[in-house]
Amino acid sequence: MNELAIRTDSLPAETPTNRIVVIEFPSHEHAKAWYASADYRVAMAIRQSASTGTLILVEGVEPASAP
Repeated sequence: MNELAIRTDSLPAETPTNRIVVIEFPSHEHAKAWYASADYRVAMAIRQSASTGTLILVEGVEPASAP
C-alpha cells in the first residue's frame, strides 16, 4: 500500500463548488509566493470583482515509476 503525503492550504478557507482550475508550480513555496506577489494582487482584484472562488494549494508527490 502506498501512502501519499499531501500538503494543502485553502486561500481563503472555503470549499470549492462547481469549477476547478489547476495551475502547476515548481513547489508549494513558489505557489504561495505567487499568491502573495504584487503581480497576482492585480489579477486577484479583477478575478474577485468578476467571480467567486477558492484557491487551494495542493502539494502532490511524484508518480511512482513503473516496475
